[in-house]
Amino acid sequence: MYFSLDGKADSSHHSIYPFAQFYVFDRTIFKKINCFWWTVPGLGHVIFGRSDMANLQALKSSCTPRQSVFDKSRKDVVLYLGDLLNGRLTAENAEAFYEENFITKGMRSLVDRVFDRLTGKKDQASTFLLSQAMGGGKTHSMLALGLLAKYPSIRKKFWPDHDLGDEPIRVVGFDGRESDYPYGVWGSIAEQLGKKEVFQDLYQPLRAPGATSWINLLQGEPTIILLDEMPPYFMNAKSVQVGNGDLADITTTALSNLMIAANKEELQNVVIVISDLSATAYKTDGKAAGVSAALDNLAQETNRSAMIIEPVATVGDEVFNILRTRLFEKLPEIKAIDDVAVAYSEEVKKAKNMELTSESPETFAAELRESYPFHFSLRNLYGRFKENPSFQQTRGLLRLMRTIISNMWETGKAENRYLIHPYDIDLNDNDIFSEFERINQSLSEAIRVDIANDGKSHAEEIDEQYQNSDASDVAKLLFIASLSVSTNPILGLRDREIIGWMCTPGRDVQNLIKDVIEVLPSRAWYLHQTADGRFFFKNVQNLSARVYDIKRNSTRENNIQSLRKVLEEMFKPQIGDLYQNLSVLKPIDSVSLDQTRTTLIITDPYTGASTEKPLHPDWFDFWDQQTFKNRALFITGDRNTMDQVLDNAASLRAINLVREEQKKDGLSANDPQVKEADKSLDRYQIQLKSSLQATFSLIVYPSLDRLRSENINLNFTDNNFDAEKQVRKTLLNNQSFSEEPANDNWVKKVEARLFDGQNPVIWNEILKRAAIKTSWQFHHPHLLEDILNHALRVGLWKREGNQVRKGPFEKDPTGVKVIVKNRDEHTGETILQITPEGGRVVYYEIGKHKPSSASLQVTDYQNFRTRELSLTFLCVDDSSDPRPTGEPLYWKNQVTIKGQFYQQGDEIMFKALSIPPIPLKYTTDGSNPLSHGVPYNGDFLVPNGAQLIQVLAQKDDIQAKETFTVKSATGPVVAPDKPLDWKTENRYYNIPQTDAYSVFEKCTKYNARLANVFMTIIHNNSGETLSYTLPEGIGKTAHELSSLMAALQELIGEASVQVAIGKISFETGQAFLDWAQEEKFTPDPQEVEQR
Repeated sequence: MYFSLDGKADSSHHSIYPFAQFYVFDRTIFKKINCFWWTVPGLGHVIFGRSDMANLQALKSSCTPRQSVFDKSRKDVVLYLGDLLNGRLTAENAEAFYEENFITKGMRSLVDRVFDRLTGKKDQASTFLLSQAMGGGKTHSMLALGLLAKYPSIRKKFWPDHDLGDEPIRVVGFDGRESDYPYGVWGSIAEQLGKKEVFQDLYQPLRAPGATSWINLLQGEPTIILLDEMPPYFMNAKSVQVGNGDLADITTTALSNLMIAANKEELQNVVIVISDLSATAYKTDGKAAGVSAALDNLAQETNRSAMIIEPVATVGDEVFNILRTRLFEKLPEIKAIDDVAVAYSEEVKKAKNMELTSESPETFAAELRESYPFHFSLRNLYGRFKENPSFQQTRGLLRLMRTIISNMWETGKAENRYLIHPYDIDLNDNDIFSEFERINQSLSEAIRVDIANDGKSHAEEIDEQYQNSDASDVAKLLFIASLSVSTNPILGLRDREIIGWMCTPGRDVQNLIKDVIEVLPSRAWYLHQTADGRFFFKNVQNLSARVYDIKRNSTRENNIQSLRKVLEEMFKPQIGDLYQNLSVLKPIDSVSLDQTRTTLIITDPYTGASTEKPLHPDWFDFWDQQTFKNRALFITGDRNTMDQVLDNAASLRAINLVREEQKKDGLSANDPQVKEADKSLDRYQIQLKSSLQATFSLIVYPSLDRLRSENINLNFTDNNFDAEKQVRKTLLNNQSFSEEPANDNWVKKVEARLFDGQNPVIWNEILKRAAIKTSWQFHHPHLLEDILNHALRVGLWKREGNQVRKGPFEKDPTGVKVIVKNRDEHTGETILQITPEGGRVVYYEIGKHKPSSASLQVTDYQNFRTRELSLTFLCVDDSSDPRPTGEPLYWKNQVTIKGQFYQQGDEIMFKALSIPPIPLKYTTDGSNPLSHGVPYNGDFLVPNGAQLIQVLAQKDDIQAKETFTVKSATGPVVAPDKPLDWKTENRYYNIPQTDAYSVFEKCTKYNARLANVFMTIIHNNSGETLSYTLPEGIGKTAHELSSLMAALQELIGEASVQVAIGKISFETGQAFLDWAQEEKFTPDPQEVEQR
């Protein structure tokens, strides 16, 4: 639709401007529309345009190629300078030449400047250097200049804006391909001028003409000298010996002199035009430095450098203009072009809104209008490979596009294309394939394997899968972007660039990433990716090729092993309450069931599976023959997708082998190959898990004496399956599995389903029936033992050997348990824990007397203190429904016997005591004191020769016996007048409070100090504890420690005290001897130390 501000709508001769947005009034509201705007020259009004998709014109109906495009005999016909110099190009040829050629800025500049010099209108350079790579329009520009010079009749028609005069201008030159001319460049030019004799003295031997010789030859008529293809001439001339030098040296001098002469006043009407392959074409080899050196000499000697002209601009739209003019006879009006540009821009806008590309719709439209009928991306991609060696830039591009356009029109592709895109190359066409082989032959294998091979390439196989051409188009686009072989080239495209350049009317680019860009790299063998995300082809096989090679040599068993590892990891029992064993894709004869453990069996899906028979018949036979039918679960599924699973497993196995190879080769984690392998590993894992999700979708489980099936959805999060939880969830939902802990309800279930009417029943039979009966739920393997313990604990069951009996039962009688918590070795006081069983009250009596309700009642069940030799306890149930009173419990205290030898004069004495105190008997001759002992009534003299003292403590049914070895009476040698330290840690260790006060009294009596003392004060009821430590290096008096102990005891309240004394220090040895005499003991020499 078109709108104009002045009411005039016209679709011809418009100059389009950037894509814009305008607001137009539409039924009382402003509506924003996308449109183009341009001005009509001479009218000054602005017109708006919007694409009309229904009226888009395809190439076939809008563009008419020149007939020469379809003439295969003309495909490689190229005009050479020799055709002009030898007179083979007539005026008619000249007119045809201009009809089919676009006049570039460089060509126009050359013609204008040359004619300005020849006609004397302006002062211009005498020498022009056409600097461009091979095939860049240099020869073409020379021909354009030469034809205008020779044929004045075509000047006004094809050069109307510049007065070039009406007289013909003589044109001479030299084509460097004519390397065998015997008289050199100067001889050839002289012969063309009809003045061969002027240089006759310079032919034998060959010598370079001087500047005056050139002036003499050229002065007079206006003359254009064209020197083309000089590098090959110099390369050959370097091998031709002339005197002491070579022909190249002489030619360098001759041309240098020619350019010097051309700057002289006499030759103001002479122009020299030299072609150059590139700015440094003559500096690449020492043998071919001639022309470049001549130009340098010219600059130095005349202070004027040759003017450099670029025949075809390397930037801008001249390439498109040349292609349009040379290849097309007719192009559509601007409206049709604008419709196409807008349609493409709208597709780009859609892609950008979906965040698939960052291309600008506005820029896209403007560039497409300038490049029509070619997609503007061709310019970008052509710019990458135009510098390839042996590629003739403009000439080669023309030949290539002529072949592509011919193919598009002849195959009908032009009927459904609106532009000629980079991917509109039929690489299955031999002519087109050959053209690209010329550009980069190293990618030929990549074409046949990955891009185009009559439907057998990887890209074509993807196209067949999705029934479109997206993969092939992307592959060809990347191929064009990968052709450069220059140093540090830009290769390939990023995904957002691919999407932008793939946007065309009618193509859905939304799925390109998922269906092509993510798939093609894993299928193509020669497609690689740079660190910055560019996809490109190169002549080295990629990771996918290596993976394919490994897969090709992989057996089905290899793939099953790979799959088995994945499934074992996926289904590994982590919780372990439903199943504990796992059997994955193993032969039936290798699977066995266990009574105590459930096995999850993952089987190969069966082709003939049905709802009633979801497993292979062999597995049904296996299950029927099992004793422990309730210890098997099966996972199976869809056989139709199993082949895809195995293929994905093979890919995973292959990539893991590749990664192992990389590790052996010592590649670092940052190596691009390693990173690519890591990405492939993630991709193959996802693909495998996705196929597993679609395949293993059925769980088969025992229920009511048969196998039932249930669908299972193996969801995975963060690329990880939690398969065990999914299996648990499925069987929880249909109540085939329970995670309920042991309770009274489970006890009832066991009694109803597993006792089988028996009471009592052997417990192992219960366990066995749970593994056999398919009516029994799955549960944690320890649950039955938990149920047993629960039932026993709450009194619902009783054990009778290896059997279990269920209730109800008569009440058990009461009872008492007594545990000794602590006993004081010095006093015999014992702390007991009393536990009533079946009642709440415990009575006790001293000795063996049976307690009654009149007896004393235990008040502190946790810390019952006693120094009695024995007690009898009785538990009574005082509830409203009391248990029968059980038997009393008789408890006996422990008796400790202590004995000590000491010196009395020359005799050895012995004293003994029992804790608690009871009567003692002893013997000194080794006989048994029970039958031969005499009562102990106090300290006695140890008879001479006695070796053992045996002491028996006995009262009623309580007795204890201890044997003491007679010790030598020899004590330590003590100096009476020196200080003495007595180590007492073995003698006074954790003594009670009363014993501690006794030690303190003696320390006061003998003026001794104490060190290394540790006190512990423990509250009798709460257990609250205070501790005090006196280190060895600090001594205190007995009075100080006694006061401290009393203060600590007062602080904590009613408490018991234990004291450990490590050292007692005396001022004299005599004081220590008096202590030992009073206590009646013989000191150990190891315990005594004097300073």
